Amino acid sequence: RYVIERGASPDKVRVVGVGVDLEAFQGVNPQEARQRLGLGEAPVVGFIGQIAGHKGVDTLVRAMPIVWQLEPQTRLLIAGAHTLFSESLENTIHQLPAEDQAKIVLRYNFTNDEKPWLYAALDVFAYPSGFESFGIAYLEAWSKKKPVIGTWRGAIPSVISAGRDGLLVDFQNEALLAEAILLLLRNPRLACSLGEAGYAKVKARYTWPEIARRFRQTYQEALR
Repeated sequence: RYVIERGASPDKVRVVGVGVDLEAFQGVNPQEARQRLGLGEAPVVGFIGQIAGHKGVDTLVRAMPIVWQLEPQTRLLIAGAHTLFSESLENTIHQLPAEDQAKIVLRYNFTNDEKPWLYAALDVFAYPSGFESFGIAYLEAWSKKKPVIGTWRGAIPSVISAGRDGLLVDFQNEALLAEAILLLLRNPRLACSLGEAGYAKVKARYTWPEIARRFRQTYQEALR
């Protein structure tokens, strides 16, 4: 839409996106992942990505007390590289009651090999970012058939089909984010359906072989 609005011909625009290696996410058992991460048997909401304000991680922390009012056993996993924003995030967490702080697991600077284990441990992937050029984290969550929550900002609505393979909420709206989390936690059939649909989308459109094929096709069309 951006380039078309600036004069590009719609019939000459191809959106290819990025890919994931599905094989890297196979063979990781959710129960083993929870044990490995010390998360127990409680439902787990997770954020895996850049620790930054524009990624909405602080909004997620503020949403969780609303979730805990109705689903008090839920755990929150936040994983990403340690950044300058990490101190601000930790300050936000420390403002919560001690019993709520104990439900949050922070995992900094994980390795690429650990990534599939992090996703496997989740029940809901909540990544309420406001600035994404694509949103590869959603593909990674779908690779483990997890339901995802994004926002109506940037490229995210072109990746997530709202109501079909994920949910979308307004950026920096903790009330709507909490409502979406609760919807998925309390409706496992819906959560499973969204995750399965996301996995099917990744398998059909966003594996690296498929991305390479579409790039090649685009160049071949351009050279005709």
